[in-house]
Amino acid sequence: MSSDGTGQVLIFPYYTVNNNYNTLITIINTTENSKALRVRFREAANGREVYAYNLYLGPFDVWVGGLYKSGEEDGYVTKMINADDSCTVPQLAGDNLHFYDDNFDEDYGDDLFRMYEGFMEVIEMGELTGDSALATVFNDEQPQGNCNLLQQAWEPGGYWDNDSQTDLLPPSGGITGSIELINVLNGVAISEPVTALKDFSDVILHFPAENNSPALSDSKLSSTITAEQGNSLELHWETGYESVSSVLMKTQIMTEYVLTDGIGAQTEWMVSFPTRQYFVDELYIGQSPFPIPPFAGTRGDNVYTYEQNNNTIFPDCEVITTTLYDREEQGPEPRLIIRPPTSQRQEYLLCFSVNSIPLIDDESYHSGFFGSQYPVLESWSFNTDYRPATDILVSIPAYPATPQTPATQAQYFDTGWLALSMAQAMFNTQQDIVIGGLPVIGFSVQQYTNGNLGDGVLANYAGSFENKYKTLITVMDDNPIEADNEAMSLSQDGTGQVLIYPYYTVRNNLNTLISVVNTTDSTKAIKVRFYEGKNSRTCLDFNVYLSPYDVWTSGLVLVSATALYSPGFEGHETAKIVTNDNSCTDPAIISGYEFLPWSFSGDNLDPLGDDLSRCTEGHFEIIEMGVIGDATIGISTTQYGILHDNGRPNDCGVLIDNWSGLGTLDWSNNANDGFEPPTGGLYGSASLIDVDSGTDAGYDAIAINGYSNQPQHTNPGSLLPDLSTGNVTKTSIETDNGVLKTNWQTSVDAVSALFMSSQKLNDFVISDNIGAETEWITTFPTKRFYVDPNFSGSALPIPPFKIGLSEFGSCENHRFKAFGREQQLGMQMGPVAIFDPPPPNYNIFPEYCWSVNVSDVNQGDNESSILDSQLWLNDWQADPDYASVSDLSFDTGWMQTDYVDEITNPSKLTGGGDSGEVHEFFGKPVIGFNIQKYVNGALGDENTSVLANYAVIKRDKYKRKILITE
Repeated sequence: MSSDGTGQVLIFPYYTVNNNYNTLITIINTTENSKALRVRFREAANGREVYAYNLYLGPFDVWVGGLYKSGEEDGYVTKMINADDSCTVPQLAGDNLHFYDDNFDEDYGDDLFRMYEGFMEVIEMGELTGDSALATVFNDEQPQGNCNLLQQAWEPGGYWDNDSQTDLLPPSGGITGSIELINVLNGVAISEPVTALKDFSDVILHFPAENNSPALSDSKLSSTITAEQGNSLELHWETGYESVSSVLMKTQIMTEYVLTDGIGAQTEWMVSFPTRQYFVDELYIGQSPFPIPPFAGTRGDNVYTYEQNNNTIFPDCEVITTTLYDREEQGPEPRLIIRPPTSQRQEYLLCFSVNSIPLIDDESYHSGFFGSQYPVLESWSFNTDYRPATDILVSIPAYPATPQTPATQAQYFDTGWLALSMAQAMFNTQQDIVIGGLPVIGFSVQQYTNGNLGDGVLANYAGSFENKYKTLITVMDDNPIEADNEAMSLSQDGTGQVLIYPYYTVRNNLNTLISVVNTTDSTKAIKVRFYEGKNSRTCLDFNVYLSPYDVWTSGLVLVSATALYSPGFEGHETAKIVTNDNSCTDPAIISGYEFLPWSFSGDNLDPLGDDLSRCTEGHFEIIEMGVIGDATIGISTTQYGILHDNGRPNDCGVLIDNWSGLGTLDWSNNANDGFEPPTGGLYGSASLIDVDSGTDAGYDAIAINGYSNQPQHTNPGSLLPDLSTGNVTKTSIETDNGVLKTNWQTSVDAVSALFMSSQKLNDFVISDNIGAETEWITTFPTKRFYVDPNFSGSALPIPPFKIGLSEFGSCENHRFKAFGREQQLGMQMGPVAIFDPPPPNYNIFPEYCWSVNVSDVNQGDNESSILDSQLWLNDWQADPDYASVSDLSFDTGWMQTDYVDEITNPSKLTGGGDSGEVHEFFGKPVIGFNIQKYVNGALGDENTSVLANYAVIKRDKYKRKILITE
């Protein structure tokens, strides 16, 4: 799987045209080579194809299309609308194309609604060369390319009809894309995650559009998978679909939910099995009465039936187990949870290729806000005796499979997190390996409603969050794979020891909501630290002590500083953390805590000034310091104090006792007393919410595994641990050529290497017609360790950074390029202004001067802003070749920042391999996302005008440049 968001294959877990939703699709070729792609839509019930076409993208090209449900005159079919000029076979121009339903001859019914929702796959078939490549290029001579040439190549006697590999080379990757689910009437926009696969094939896979190939079953017969323990394994398979499935196998998937009535909260969880059809569908496995492992559902004997729109269907169902936790680690009696009690678990059925899990807080069934026809089903074996209302937690509105059993009123919690566990397994008999679970992808959506705003404002908020996972790999003798304690890595499962959040803000009426979840049965101590955005000086840090399966949540709001917290800075704008969470913290922050100026004022003054407003935006991190005791041998006094009883910890005072030397653990002399090394299993998310305008943009924290194999517990006033104090100095990084392990001189170099990128990529929309704005956040999470003498110990900058800290910041210049949706490269229209003498800090190239940088895409002199940031990119719009990010000639497309190309003496970080080879990582350690906002003032009727705002966050994609020499 790809950790940078680009690859040879893209899998999107969900599309829909139900419930007034439309699906907007973007596919981007980020390379300078023309590409041949297969785009395929599969319906949700059984993964049958409902449309496919070949897409031929020129260099840096973008294809955009949309899905919607037609009206009665067209028979209520799923239709695609497309005004893109990129070449397709068959041609897709206009909106007359509709999905087909002539492939529904199995037990899942033949209704049109099967085409209304499903999942989507994009597969690179190869690189185009010769005349075929030239046909995809847009220029003055052929403004729309020469698509007729490619159409004719497939006609009888054409060169592709004779040999489909003519003018092609094997696929090389570099494609990316996105899907937005948009409900215009309800004012909701949802950006879903994409799963990208690298190294899918090293042979040409070019076939006619009507051919079933290429598909996910055409993968190469080897895969590299990473276990939860950090190990990477090279496995070999008999089929391509087994190879792809192996990298998607998860034994548990997790997400948070919110169901609070006061804010009209709903949560819906989409769970997709993109390779399921190859294991269960008779189209692929024939008339066998049994599916192929890891799928274990029974076929052909009508064990499960499902009544759908007056039709009875007979799905192949997988039994999964759900485990539910509220945010205070509550469960049914007994209240003290060390391991999840069996009474808290329920069995349900996932019977489809895409499954909807709409979470509710009562016994009634509903189809969720997506209106899916393929919900989770309730196990036929449940009855009222087995599921009494007094001790079962249920928050899934299971539509019961037959035989139906009346549901009883269930106890529930309106906030918390949910885990789906899968006991199925996939066997690799060649290498005696067992991989637990099922091949799964997906995401959840939380939606809220604010009915307290004035007339004319529609305030529906929605944020999407990628699934978090657990991976379990075992050898045949039932011994789990031992943990790899030598290498640090980015987590593919979304959980880890360290969580990095690229951005927080309390500016421009925005609040930031934060959560972190402990998915393990261990009691953990974590350090939470917020950094201001200019130089990553600490604004606030504290310790949180999480009991098993606990959640800690908080919010950031804008306040004026008070003398109680910041004497001498009264009245300065700053952030304040607020929470109603009961988990133990030190210091206690249950009544809120203001962000502080002490790390950049007085004796700690840096060149950037001591205005406390520096703390109104920045980035933050959460580091696991260790595990308290061993939960398998009993509950220590400290563990007991941290554990919750009826939603509250038993006694947070034990922490004060331990720090004062009066407790059972003597932290005053040895802060690691009673601690074991960190084990990971944390995940987190943040949301930027504008209550007044009705927008909610959420993102997932970036997780690091293997950061430290020693405990690092420190007192609440300590600046440690941080990203430089882990004791692991080796990294394991997925590249286009497999997993690369590198040794580094320091731990902070190892952390930086995980994020080293030569390019950062994302798309943008700035159309006036829909009031669209885009702002791009670029964060260097380790920059302070290389440019700030307080952290680096050097007066000079340390590679990979080249510019030291001054009153202007630490300004590194890079090249910005933007591409329109039809291959246009944003060029400097000039003439470039020449300053003589130049103003202070002038540079012809854009400069990133801060730890967190915000680019206002094409805003120019427009004072409108999503974030109202004070961390703007330093851009004099003087690049002699390329247009500025603030002055583009087109309003949609994609953009990239080059950290290496066209720069003399490019930045790099140098490490070494186990055999003495030199590993050079070029670029910068960078993370980020963009935020897009849209405005719709056309809702309402002839008597009223309704304003609806939409906002989504799109995580950046990246490219690496690594040079290995002997």
